[in-house]
Amino acid sequence: MLWERTYGGSLSDGARSVDPTPDGGYIVGARTLSYGNGGDFWILKVDDEGRLAE
Repeated sequence: MLWERTYGGSLSDGARSVDPTPDGGYIVGARTLSYGNGGDFWILKVDDEGRLAE
């Protein structure tokens, strides 16, 4: 394992897919029950160390 990060809230949240991006980071598709109407979908862009991209 190179790194591990946790995003989300206190309910059930989980990544469904992780794919590399051309800049060396990753795009993460995730489901969240912690935010929105429950069962919403997130798209996260993170860098090569798992930090949220700005």
